[in-house]
Amino acid sequence: MQIFGVDVQRHQTRRTTPLYALAILNTETDEVRKHSVSKFKLVRLINKLRPDVVATDNIHELGESKKALLTLLRAIPPETKLVQVTDGGSLKSIARKYGIRVNALDPMSEAEACATLAALGVGYEISVFEDRTLIKVSRARSLGKGGWSQKRYSRRVHGAVLQRAREIEETLLRLKLRFEREAKVGIGGYARCVFVVEAPRAAVPVKPGKYGDVQVRVSCVERERIKFTKLGRKYTIVGIDPGTTIGVAVLDLDGDLLWLHSSKNYSFSDIILKISSFGKPLIVASDVTPAPETVKRIKSTFSALLYEVDEPLSVEEKIMLTKGFNYANDHERDALVACLQAFKKFKNKFAKIERKAPTGVDVEEVKALVVRGTSIRSAIEKMCSKSGETETATTSSKPQAAEVEDERMQLLRAELRGKEEQIRRLRAFISELKGKLKEQDEKIHRLEERLRLAKFEFDERVRKDERIRMLESEVVALRAELERERREKEELRELLRRRQDAKPEFDEKNEKLVKVAKSFSKHAIAEVEARYGLENGDVILFEDSSGGGANTAELLAKRGVRAVIFKGEPSHFATDKFLELNVPFFSADEIKVRCSGDFAFVSRYELNEKIREWMEERKRILRRKGTVVFV
Repeated sequence: MQIFGVDVQRHQTRRTTPLYALAILNTETDEVRKHSVSKFKLVRLINKLRPDVVATDNIHELGESKKALLTLLRAIPPETKLVQVTDGGSLKSIARKYGIRVNALDPMSEAEACATLAALGVGYEISVFEDRTLIKVSRARSLGKGGWSQKRYSRRVHGAVLQRAREIEETLLRLKLRFEREAKVGIGGYARCVFVVEAPRAAVPVKPGKYGDVQVRVSCVERERIKFTKLGRKYTIVGIDPGTTIGVAVLDLDGDLLWLHSSKNYSFSDIILKISSFGKPLIVASDVTPAPETVKRIKSTFSALLYEVDEPLSVEEKIMLTKGFNYANDHERDALVACLQAFKKFKNKFAKIERKAPTGVDVEEVKALVVRGTSIRSAIEKMCSKSGETETATTSSKPQAAEVEDERMQLLRAELRGKEEQIRRLRAFISELKGKLKEQDEKIHRLEERLRLAKFEFDERVRKDERIRMLESEVVALRAELERERREKEELRELLRRRQDAKPEFDEKNEKLVKVAKSFSKHAIAEVEARYGLENGDVILFEDSSGGGANTAELLAKRGVRAVIFKGEPSHFATDKFLELNVPFFSADEIKVRCSGDFAFVSRYELNEKIREWMEERKRILRRKGTVVFV
């Protein structure tokens, strides 16, 4: 048995593809291989090695939503189970219960713990699909717009769909699978046929794909909610002889020996893992009274029943009881004695259960209930009530084949009646077409004569009309171009007038004109440039410092702006960019600004001083950052 333990590795960001810690456990050899893989490679390994179980401590590490889990489960083999080993508690606490050490800071350790717990039968199987399969058989191509051979082509395609549907139906009947069928009848067969099979996808041997004119799609029926099913295993009886050398014996409920072994090197987790690989212990037995703490601890781990002998057996009695079994030492013999004694206590009840239990009832579950204290009659009735629905479904499937045959005969009769009616209509239609064809031939002859007379006149008119259309198009294009030139001229005149009117009078020798923008944004800068122009050495005042960032600052630097004044505080992205591009910027509180209409003015002397101070401050900031400053 091969089990994949998966845990997402830490220190991953949302922008990067997550990596997974993968531990591959082989329960037969106890070999563990560890890998670090991406999700794509994980799916490829699952499809290549086809493990029995993929175990994780949280299914949302493999898929954040139900849609993502659906995508994952559709990409892996249907026989591979997805198991979540936790039930809301932490992985570390659950692993400690089974004697497994986990390093919570090591994803590879957690992945190995997930695989080990799944091997022990701990956890819940995740199911997003029902145990039903949907098969759709339909056309693989469109029938087109039609033509002389349209109906013949339709009959061929629909016949192929019908043939493929019958083959699938025969396969399902042969395997005695319950199903429902819904077909849409087309010309000569089926346009579409849908099967809903009451079986999981792995049990339905129908391959999807395209087969000429037919396509077959096979999919699982999605559940409304994710289902968590607790893992179940075959019941066993376990005998333990603790000590420096520990002996372990495992029997099934029929009294057959499954495993007998002893070792000095077994840890508690090794014992738990090995025992659980043979099934779920129902009874844990000891050959001494009271049972040692190790036996009680193993019993508590599996929530099993503890069996203690009434009085210790002598060596001669142990040898007689284990006659016919091959054991290597006294430890294995004592463990086997404990198993056999426990089995002997319930042997008669087990035999009675097998005689009384009706067909279809899980005998091992009945035995487990009896061992836990339920009477044989109550246990059988309880299991019968659980399996009643299954028995009813099995009984109802018997007349399925007869019903399918009757339905097929009715379909064929309906198809035959339709074809006879279709032939009658086609014959009447052919007679009508022959009369119309004769009339059309006479009409065509008359029209051809008129066409020859009109063709010459028409050609002359066409040539004249084409020349006129070309000239008219040229005139329209020239007029449109002239109108665009006029509008552009007027716009330029208006812009020039606004610039001349808007520019105020000021002391140009002592004051510097400052152009005012509404907000620190590319749109506001474009408005200022369109209205007043934006030249190398200009100073701009932004009435609102919000809205812009590094890109806006870079735009001002490219325009050759000498300095920038803000009312408010710009973003740190913008200030960093100004420092990088050597564009001085100030707050309106630091320098006196005189506003007049759409313009503002600052003292040339004060501006130069502020720029000099800013340059010195920039040098100090860049030196602190370790940046080389070029003067």
